[in-house]
Amino acid sequence: MTQRLKIAGLCIIIVCLIIGWLELVRSVGSFIPQSETVKQSSAPGEEIGSPQVALVLDDFGYNTQNVERIFRLHAPVTFSILPNLPYSAEVAGRVAENGHECLLHLPLEPHADTPETYEEMPLEDQTIHSRMGRAQILQITRRAIAGVPGALGVSNHMGSKATEDPYVMGVIFDVLKGRDMLFLDSLVTGSSICGQLAAEKGIRFAKRDVFLDAQQDRAFIEGKIDRLIQIAKEQGYAVGIGHDRTQTIEVLEDMIDEFKQHGIELVHISHLAQ
Repeated sequence: MTQRLKIAGLCIIIVCLIIGWLELVRSVGSFIPQSETVKQSSAPGEEIGSPQVALVLDDFGYNTQNVERIFRLHAPVTFSILPNLPYSAEVAGRVAENGHECLLHLPLEPHADTPETYEEMPLEDQTIHSRMGRAQILQITRRAIAGVPGALGVSNHMGSKATEDPYVMGVIFDVLKGRDMLFLDSLVTGSSICGQLAAEKGIRFAKRDVFLDAQQDRAFIEGKIDRLIQIAKEQGYAVGIGHDRTQTIEVLEDMIDEFKQHGIELVHISHLAQ
């Protein structure tokens, strides 16, 4: 009997020791930082630990005079090419050959009374209007995509009215969804519905943070590039949109090293579209 009591007591002691050890392990584990136990998803630019910037240049297709100069930047640049122009397909082909990305810069309807300088230009041929029916919007969009071979997505040319219209953008996004193409919102209106609609339809999406050259003034463009760098540092990524203009290219040539000096990685737009 005494022997049995001794064995029972020993068993109780062992059980208590095991429970105590388990509690100790659990309490220590609770102090391990979450970042070391679970890899968290992150916004664009955060996964590699350095800010990322996508430079997008609009309005290619009228000529090819600045194309080679951009290639000589030896940095990722996304070319946004207007459809139905004499050099649209040629620029797209040269962009692909040189390892860059291109977008279709799709002409969309602006508000008639828009105050923005970049919306006061004459409308491009085959600009999509809100009064068009679904079949016509589909036809124009598909033809435009075919005219910019290799385009991985679409950005809006003008479009302050169209990008506020869920019907118009819904038809366009249906085409993009079927072709696994992204959409870059040039964000020419604060009332754009493109971000919300892209999420609903499962379209990869990015938006403009800074217009680099709304004014053709060197100091203005330099200041906007500085602003782009600042935003990238603050939020981890940023998208800057400029245009196929000689002065814009000249400033980029002089300032392209600024991004690296600030620890910023230049990437194509596909890296920032989610």
